[in-house]
Amino acid sequence: MNGLGAPRRQQRRARAGPLRRRMSRIAAVLAVLALAAVPAADGARRGRRERLLLVASPTAVGVVPAHPFVNAKVYLGKTAGGAGVDARTFRARLGGRDVSRRFVDFTDAGGSGKRAVLGAALLRMGPHRVNRLRVSARSQPFGRPRRRLREVHTVRFRAAAAGDRAPTAVIGGTSEAILAGVPIQFSGTGSFDPDHDWLTYDWDFGDGSAHATDPSPTHVFADGSADLEVSLTVSDGQLAASARTRLLAIPAVAPGRTPGLFRLGAAGSLELGAVPVGGQGTATITVTNLDPAPTSELRVHLATDAAAFTVTPATLDLGPGEHADVVLAFAPAAPGHQQAVLTGVASSANRPVIHALAHGFGGTAPGSGPTLAADPVFGHASGAGTFAIRPSGARVAVDDTVGVCRSHAGGGTQDLCVVSNDCRSGGESCTTSSPVRFQPIDLCGDGHGNLYLLSDTGTFTDPRGDLTKTESVLHVGLGADGSRAEADVFARTQDDTTNVACDRRAGGAVYLARAMDLPDSSSCLRAAEEDLVALGKASGAASTLYGPIDRAEGADACDGDFDPTGDLEVTPDGAAVFASFRTNGGIYRIVGPPPTPLEVVPGVTDAFQLHPDGAVLYAQASDGGTAATIALYKVFPQQSASGGALPLAQRTPCAVFTLPSNQGMTRLGSKSIAAGRAAPGSNDAVVLVSFGATEGPPPRPGLPLALGTNLRLGGTLVFSSPAGDTPCAAVGLMNVERIDLLAF
Repeated sequence: MNGLGAPRRQQRRARAGPLRRRMSRIAAVLAVLALAAVPAADGARRGRRERLLLVASPTAVGVVPAHPFVNAKVYLGKTAGGAGVDARTFRARLGGRDVSRRFVDFTDAGGSGKRAVLGAALLRMGPHRVNRLRVSARSQPFGRPRRRLREVHTVRFRAAAAGDRAPTAVIGGTSEAILAGVPIQFSGTGSFDPDHDWLTYDWDFGDGSAHATDPSPTHVFADGSADLEVSLTVSDGQLAASARTRLLAIPAVAPGRTPGLFRLGAAGSLELGAVPVGGQGTATITVTNLDPAPTSELRVHLATDAAAFTVTPATLDLGPGEHADVVLAFAPAAPGHQQAVLTGVASSANRPVIHALAHGFGGTAPGSGPTLAADPVFGHASGAGTFAIRPSGARVAVDDTVGVCRSHAGGGTQDLCVVSNDCRSGGESCTTSSPVRFQPIDLCGDGHGNLYLLSDTGTFTDPRGDLTKTESVLHVGLGADGSRAEADVFARTQDDTTNVACDRRAGGAVYLARAMDLPDSSSCLRAAEEDLVALGKASGAASTLYGPIDRAEGADACDGDFDPTGDLEVTPDGAAVFASFRTNGGIYRIVGPPPTPLEVVPGVTDAFQLHPDGAVLYAQASDGGTAATIALYKVFPQQSASGGALPLAQRTPCAVFTLPSNQGMTRLGSKSIAAGRAAPGSNDAVVLVSFGATEGPPPRPGLPLALGTNLRLGGTLVFSSPAGDTPCAAVGLMNVERIDLLAF
């Protein structure tokens, strides 16, 4: 029986046919391939090669702000064969003037290259006047016979006088507490400037010692240091920005006592919700010494980094096995979303420092407060089902229940259904007396109250058997109050289809990266592929727009292994579709003007979003020392024209949000980024990014973790992203809930 809860061995049998066909094709063509095989350069299979020159700035998008100069930044790469650039051959011309001597060497996290400051006297100023920056270089000699490649790129850009944009300061480090006499490494290399200006660094360690000016200084705190604040100020020569981190002193145990085992727990997350300005909301936290040894002592110091959040009592002294409750209070003095990091330092053997996140909204609002977007956002979280969060913050459960197909005798396929016509096996009808939840692996909204949910394998039994059409697309139409007004099984699709996208046209289409088994008669070596398919919302009629999808990477359509999509997104008007790929990576524009596929961001293998202004949005979580950073990138497809698509390491983030990591791993969910309109009719966006983190391992095996499950780091962030080439901003936490599927 194929259907809900079908045994895994039967699913494997369903896939065995395509596997045998593929093995037969491999055997049939191996001899031909062996005779025809010619060694190829690395990357040739996908039609890719490294570039000698990648122009990071200026770009051809919009008008470049001159403040009063424009930064030119060019990364030096390699040939497909690995030969580097001969830096002596680098040349640059701006208009008819040779500006090569203005370029100097630089190295940053993205690599090495050349950069220059192009003053206003060199530029054709004005939004309608075009500047032409032409850069060229030759490679080092390589190959047999020895040869050198030459690459030339011309960037046409407009420049206009504009004010300087402030940099962003980001602090990283190797310690979260004061360790007397132990060198602590700090890092400011995550700081950035939206104009690509050079940055200077000024570190104040808060203990009266001399300031440091290195990007990544080391500092030693003296014995007896109390709690203090370390600050970093970065400057681009015109504007400055600061970041601060608080270090707490670890309390010592009394003479003759031994460090205890720290545990911080709570009955729920530290989500305080909406609290009127001037009011107060509270949550209870339990601190426990898990060590029963008679000499055990756990001395704890608790603090928050936001004035609106306080913890009482702030110090505890716990004996063997003892516990105590503390109260976290949120008393907002101003309206809006607010968050705090609760830090506990303790004389403990398992973890001396632990962090938890708290959130509250100052004002009157349902739920955890407004989303700041104009439209409802849909989500799906483990254990919480499918839901909609309205702009006000009110959460409405989406009725995603369906029936199952059963025969009159009580058995049957148990396929998912809404009406009996959805049951394809003879004698079955749709039974709704015991409804089940539709479990989506992807979902999308169309902006008109319609939600489309794509199931995993095993929700449908294909009467043709061998074609493995086992997945379902459920359509749920929502009324103005969020209730379910209608529902239907919109489509059935093939096994291993994992991505669905919606345009926002009334009567538009739903798009699938539809997995397909190739027939036995196919001459291709591959046994399966994915095609881009559009299904009309009104009729469900399918039309193939592009296939196979991985042809966008330059892959051979008969290659033995197709590259499955990691995500699929479509512009609101349906004019262009974008896809990422799991194996080789990269976000590509594959349909729409221009019709030739275009790589936009290399290396990306998972979820992304489209900005209302046409840019690609991608969020990346990274851990460094004791802190984690969630960076939002905004990339216009046109920026791929200046020497190829720049990898994220060579791009400046649009905005960043820094949070503690508890020395664990901070990760985004499978589809945990969504972008919606900031206001009706606006091209400005609100971007939601959901994340979660694990606690790092204790110093010795067998010691308990310090943080309770309900306090594991996680939440949903809000970024504002104005239209055009304008810096974004990290607004902060919307809640402390991790949502794995997000879509407007």
